[in-house]
Amino acid sequence: MRNVLFILLAGVGMFFSAHAEEQEYCPMLNENFTWSYCDIMERTVDGASVYDITYSQNRIQGDTTINGVTYKKMYGAQCSEWSYLAAMREEGKKVYTVSDQLPDGKEYLLYDFDLEEGDVAPAPYKEPEIVVVTEVDTVETAFGPRKRIIMPGDTWIEGIGSIERYVECPLSPVPLYDLGIRFNYQKQGAEIVYKTDGFWFKENECETTLSPFLPSAQGICISQPAQGVLCITTDAEEAFDVDIYDLSGQQLLSLQGTSGQHLDVSALPDGMYIAVLHFADGTRHSEKVVKQL
Repeated sequence: MRNVLFILLAGVGMFFSAHAEEQEYCPMLNENFTWSYCDIMERTVDGASVYDITYSQNRIQGDTTINGVTYKKMYGAQCSEWSYLAAMREEGKKVYTVSDQLPDGKEYLLYDFDLEEGDVAPAPYKEPEIVVVTEVDTVETAFGPRKRIIMPGDTWIEGIGSIERYVECPLSPVPLYDLGIRFNYQKQGAEIVYKTDGFWFKENECETTLSPFLPSAQGICISQPAQGVLCITTDAEEAFDVDIYDLSGQQLLSLQGTSGQHLDVSALPDGMYIAVLHFADGTRHSEKVVKQL
């Protein structure tokens, strides 16, 4: 009788232990987290492709209230130029956002870590396209296994977010000039929670470099726009076109200028953008810019 009772109690204990482990969730929105990325962009020089690798970071800092709801504020930066990107909040295993990059200032469901294979993923940056989860498994991190959700165009990891786009805009379209955003790592304080191995990983994320096996362009300098003014200095004598894109790939402005001319970008809200320069000889150059007051 005692043996039967022991087995029953052990079984009940294992059930509740497994159930508790299954329900444990790692929140994503933590002010102690830092996300690091590199963005690989293509341009042409003398008819040959050149690839720029731009390193950037994301972090959460402070709260904001929108329509009576409290959100965390997500910021992005190259080096020390931090700019506000989006408001985000977490409820259960879901992450919601309010962003200037999405229509009508509404709240959108951004992540759902309850998804299983065959479920439709939230994709506000790809609407009305439907994205279906193709695989769900686990991946090891410094703090144990995390759920991984795989779908066409993106992969999410519980507590980390997208590893193929920026954390604030998963499943966003990538413009033609951009060869892809590479997630480098997420840190909790000074400890790396999860990182990708390979060529693009760098401990020093505060720089922009060129891939070493390709030539670099000369004579182009783009100022970070202050007071709504963008200044581009280049060796080119002819006028050039400048297209400004947001990080989801939507074109916001199309301008024309010459070297040293001040271009008006005051219509853009503060944030991070991509400036793509098109020169008369057919070459082009792309670079991230951060607009701040």
